[in-house]
Order: sequence, then C-alpha cells, then structure tokens
Amino acid sequence: MFRHRLSLALVLLFTLWGCHSERIVAVTAGRAVPPTAAFTWSCTSWTCAFNSTGDPGSAPITSWTWLFGDGTQGTGASPTHVYAATPGMRQYTVTLAVGDGMFERSTSHTVTATPP
Repeated sequence: MFRHRLSLALVLLFTLWGCHSERIVAVTAGRAVPPTAAFTWSCTSWTCAFNSTGDPGSAPITSWTWLFGDGTQGTGASPTHVYAATPGMRQYTVTLAVGDGMFERSTSHTVTATPP
C-alpha cells in the first residue's frame, strides 16, 4: 500500500512463569503518498470528453470531482460534458480534484469549446 517502505524485524522476549520465549515479528511501515491529479480532454463542438490520468499514490483514487468552468460539476474518472451553445469560441477553466480517502489533490486546465 505504501510506496516507500521500511522493513524491520523486532525480537520480542517473553518470560512467563519462569519460561522464556523469543518471537521475531516483521514490521513494515511507510509514508503515505498522495494521489496526483492530471487529466486529458477532447472537444468536438460543445461536447468535451475528460479522462483522469493522474497517479493514485499509495492508495486507490476513490473520488473524482470535476468543475467544468461554467458553474456545473461532475463526478467519475471519465465524464463527458456538454457546454451551452453560444456564439463563438469559449474557453473554460476545468478543475479536477481527486481523493483517496486521506488526501485530495487538484489541477486545472483551460479547455476550448468551439461551435460546429
């Protein structure tokens, strides 16, 4: 689960009613690594398809929140969004936030939607 691991062997000594016992226990500890938010997109006319391409870090990504830059939002790893048809080319700042239950990271890009 952790990207950076440290393995140790602990020797535990027990004394119970005059009897001695020794156990060796393996312990693995590590530092949790947050996910990386990244995405690609492709637009045809006012419809844009988004795809999360970030790295999950030390735990699986469990949430994807998209802010499409037009006041709406979506969820999931690969949503499609249709922008309102308006005259001329429009640019939107799209933000993706990914989370793994412990960390959340986000990234933003300018996406251009053009009329057909």
